[in-house]
Amino acid sequence: MKKIVLAAVVALMVASVAMALTLPRNETLYFGGSMWGPLTNFNPLNPNHGWGVDLVYPTLFMYNPLTNQMIPYLAESGTWTSNTTYVVKLRQNAYWTDGQPVTAYDVKYTFELPFTVNQLVAVPSLKAVNVINDYTVEFVFSQPNYPNFYGALYGSYIVPEHIWSKMATSDIFSYANLTNPVGCGPYKFLTYNPQEIVLERNDNWWGNDVFGKPAPKYLAELAVSSNNVALGLLLQGQLDISNFYLPGIESLIKPYDLVAWNDKPPYMLSSNTALLFLNNSVAPLNDPQFRRALAYAIGPTSDLTQRVYAGQVPNYVDPLGFLPIESWMQFEDKNVVSQYGYTYDPAKAVQILDQLGYKKGPDGWRTMPNGKPLKLSIICPYGWTDWMAAERIVAEDLQKIGLNVTADFPDFTTYWNNFTSGNYTMAINNFGSGISMTPYTYLYWLFGYPVEQYMYNGNFERYSNPEVVNLLNKISSIPLDDVNALQPLYSEIEQIFLKNMPVIPLWYNGMWYLANQSVWTNFPNAKNPYAFPSTWTNNAVTTASLYLYTGIKPAK
Repeated sequence: MKKIVLAAVVALMVASVAMALTLPRNETLYFGGSMWGPLTNFNPLNPNHGWGVDLVYPTLFMYNPLTNQMIPYLAESGTWTSNTTYVVKLRQNAYWTDGQPVTAYDVKYTFELPFTVNQLVAVPSLKAVNVINDYTVEFVFSQPNYPNFYGALYGSYIVPEHIWSKMATSDIFSYANLTNPVGCGPYKFLTYNPQEIVLERNDNWWGNDVFGKPAPKYLAELAVSSNNVALGLLLQGQLDISNFYLPGIESLIKPYDLVAWNDKPPYMLSSNTALLFLNNSVAPLNDPQFRRALAYAIGPTSDLTQRVYAGQVPNYVDPLGFLPIESWMQFEDKNVVSQYGYTYDPAKAVQILDQLGYKKGPDGWRTMPNGKPLKLSIICPYGWTDWMAAERIVAEDLQKIGLNVTADFPDFTTYWNNFTSGNYTMAINNFGSGISMTPYTYLYWLFGYPVEQYMYNGNFERYSNPEVVNLLNKISSIPLDDVNALQPLYSEIEQIFLKNMPVIPLWYNGMWYLANQSVWTNFPNAKNPYAFPSTWTNNAVTTASLYLYTGIKPAK
């Protein structure tokens, strides 16, 4: 019966990706996980660009979280020549696909575009970008913001000045760039339709001798209608890599000879942290002691992850939400976590609530200290089935200590509007907790943005603490490798975090990754960790997963 259902699912999907399957199968890598609708934008200066931009346009560096290293990409080297000056030397053999050389003028043009045009470059206190010669560019600061600048070095795509400068500045951001984009990456934009985006290998890529020549001639990112369809395609070998969340795969990995990062639980790497955001601007969530009571009441991470993810993700989460990567964990103060961190202790949660005056009424639900009803809700988007399941578990845990908490699932637009406007009490989110070179990016996302009517970029919990902002500003002015100077500042923030609990880390969200070896082999895993196993948008450079395409091999 299962085989019949699977065959039906695959047949349905094959019909919807007929164009993709006309490519030579032994030369094409098929995958999915980033395309959720038709491609409308291939503009590398617009953060809402579609999949594939990072393989067509270069950044100066890449960042590899597996080794915690910045890797020169379009840059050959980068050096601080003074406390305020950083000099980048470019590779001299890089050419755009129209035959023009890539030069320092392209870098200068890209970094000098106003933020309203190029929202992927945001470098505070950058005073000037100077061209020293055709292949040397100098960045001059009043005072470097190190985390932001390094983020721009591996997260900002360089565009050809000789093409983009001909456009009116007001038109650049809205430019769709869907007709013959001129890049200089390992792949060229080939075609797209509502079901797929296809790139073709750039055989004249300057990086072939540096990084290796990519194995697949074609890359096809597929829009897949559901997790069940993606699973069917993967098991049948029509999808080579899945970066979708696929429930129930733990029983299918060995029978189908699939590659996951680990060959036993947890199967997945950690990609970001899912947190419970508590709206600090509304009572009773404006009380840090009440928030700490919630943290003690939420059951063990192992219970949640086993019930929702069945061993796909780790059975623990750091009390600070720090990802288990070297660049972040080196700054975790274990003494602070031990002294102020929380563990599952519902009796302590009950004790705190009783002391604060949140007594149970006749119906069994706790009331406000003034006797008024206390009702809370948790929101996450409808259809995000793993988050919905997790939300129900958290709501049940809070109900056990007498809190009237409902699990609500609005559509995404309503969820986002309520979340960003502060029209909620509790919500699950992970949008800014992903991998980076430094935990500063995570902490700034949580606490660095000033509270305004609408919060679109971070601080969704609306926590206001000038002391934390001051500490973040100090951290940003210190080089990332000066651990001795940075650690005391991080320790202070961590203590404030755990004492006040503006948000509660819930679990590590997985880097969903499964590969079928019928057409391609030598996929990366924990025993062969040559690449971060992601095909997600931007990950070719932000996690150096470019090496995935140069490392896989055709199956014999």
